[in-house]
Amino acid sequence: MTNKAAEGKKGALIASIEGTRAADIAEVLNRLDPAQKEQIKEVTMDMAKNMESAIRTALPGVAIVTDRFHVVKLLLEPVQQLRIKLRWKELEIENGHIAQARKAGRKYISGELTNGDTPKQLLARCRHSLSQPRSRWKLRQSLRMSVAFQRYPELETAYNHAQKLLVAYNGACAKKAKRAIQQWIDDTYTYKMDLFYSCAKRSQTTSRTDQPMPRLNPLMLR
Repeated sequence: MTNKAAEGKKGALIASIEGTRAADIAEVLNRLDPAQKEQIKEVTMDMAKNMESAIRTALPGVAIVTDRFHVVKLLLEPVQQLRIKLRWKELEIENGHIAQARKAGRKYISGELTNGDTPKQLLARCRHSLSQPRSRWKLRQSLRMSVAFQRYPELETAYNHAQKLLVAYNGACAKKAKRAIQQWIDDTYTYKMDLFYSCAKRSQTTSRTDQPMPRLNPLMLR
């Protein structure tokens, strides 16, 4: 556990705790001087429930913020999983064509798409582009993604949905960003985008219980 304000310099390390049990973490944090604990207003962490439990036990009342790295990772994983699923499907189709060609006594030659890629190459090479906003694509990437989205419209739908949440995080106004995040969650369930259900559940900004859910701070996540 570190103090972000120290920027990795002297005083940055608060504690080095062995294990991941909530009780052990809370026990160590409770050793902090009460005056020091009162200075803690916000804790940035991953999405682990044991960590959240430890913080709520030892530091009740502090704001818990889910860090951007873990949110983005959870958000982009479904897009990549869909890409991999589609690629395996193309590989199966190609294997079928190869088997038929061998049976007919001829060599199989995979057809090229308009950008020069074969279907399996296309899905392998668009991996990096799927993790970037369109504004960062170079000309060759834009051409490849245009072909990929035309051939696999479900991949474009998943990509666009993921980018909407990232745009919400990058907003300068916290209130607008919070509304956009909630709208994204609602759309996920309304349009039954089950690829993103896990991320939507973790991204809830409010809870029906007395304790608020960990919030996703749009300003901090820029």
